[in-house]
Amino acid sequence: MGYTLKQRVVVWEDTAFSTNVTPKNFQMKYLPALAFLSLVIITSCTQKCNDQLKYSIRDTVLKQHLAELDSLPYYDTTDINYKVLKAYQNNDTTFFKNLIVQIKKQKEYSHYGSLMDDCIHQPELNDLGADEAYRFIFLSAFCIEPINVTVTKKGDSANLHFLLYQGQYDTIPCKIESEYDKKLTSAQWEEFSNKLFQADIWGLKRDNGMHGVDGSSITFIGYVKGNPSFNRPDKFCYVSRWEFSTLHDALTLLLKISGNKKGCYWVQ
Repeated sequence: MGYTLKQRVVVWEDTAFSTNVTPKNFQMKYLPALAFLSLVIITSCTQKCNDQLKYSIRDTVLKQHLAELDSLPYYDTTDINYKVLKAYQNNDTTFFKNLIVQIKKQKEYSHYGSLMDDCIHQPELNDLGADEAYRFIFLSAFCIEPINVTVTKKGDSANLHFLLYQGQYDTIPCKIESEYDKKLTSAQWEEFSNKLFQADIWGLKRDNGMHGVDGSSITFIGYVKGNPSFNRPDKFCYVSRWEFSTLHDALTLLLKISGNKKGCYWVQ
């Protein structure tokens, strides 16, 4: 049945008053809900605009940053951080698929490494309460006895913590073979510091891309306590090398100072 506009108004009024719903009551009942719905819509649109603005700023700065790096004549484009940023900018899905595979392999390798030395529980360098702390983890070729050497310095006191252990291999369990501390003289610390400076520990890349099945490997971790008074945060570095590197001079010195004569590798 059809109604004209005037007839519809009359029908609405008849229905409203017959159910005791006046236009005023209608407003009081439904306007708060409508106001709340409007607020939700406005807030949603505002949040969306803010997110779009954040993404726009992020992408703009990233584009400018990469353009600046690309303008440098000899910038190291093999750096993984550069590669990730570049791939993100170019939406390079192939790169990220390959990166996922590499991350998975690295996790598997790390898991194997944690099983190999599960009998030692070395604290993190920043938990040692030292002003400076450096750790070398050395594994000689065809040997299952890694060497773990940690050097710390606090004030005028320097200490060497030596740890030799048998890593887990096949059915052979992880076992500590030798562990002790040795104080360093001022001259020994000075010589060690010079070796680190010559190795350029803070300028070395985390990984140089050279890997192999056989051969020795060395991992170096460095820490320097920050100074809030000068707005200097804690400083860390991590370097991993296969075969020999500039870090071996510092390690060789520590092995000589340690006096260790056990295991597969020692220095007279």
